Order: sequence, then C-alpha cells, then structure tokens
Amino acid sequence: MATKYCAEEEVFGRAFIFAVHEHVSAALARIDAIQAEICEQKRSAAQLRIEVREQTKAWFDTHPDKALAISEFLGFPYSS
Repeated sequence: MATKYCAEEEVFGRAFIFAVHEHVSAALARIDAIQAEICEQKRSAAQLRIEVREQTKAWFDTHPDKALAISEFLGFPYSS
C-alpha cells in the first residue's frame, strides 16, 4: 500500500510541476510579447522625433525671419 501511495504522490507531483511550468511559460510568453511591443513603440517614437526634427529644421530654413523670432522668444540660439 505504501508503494502505491508513493507512486500516486509522484504522479500528482509531476502533474503539479507540469501545470506550474505551463503557467510560467505562458506568463513569460506574455512578458516577451509586451516587451516586444514596448520596444516597437520606442522605435516608433524615436522615428517620429527624427521626422519632427527634420520637418522643423526644414521649416526654419524656409522661414528664417520667423525662426529667429521664435528662437529669441524661446531663448534658444538660432543660426541659419
């Protein structure tokens, strides 16, 4: 009887460990997906900053009088 009980405990223990492993694997997969999404959002934000900077510079280059007034108002140096 004791042998059978130990075998049942082992089966239960293995099933429990397998279930825990599945939950941990699922949680890690969700974390990886979230991390990938965050990295993509950071890349998108960086690209947007680059585009805004380029567009702002292009506008400043085509409107130097307004650019000078804006830079003086904001206290930033401007050189065309």
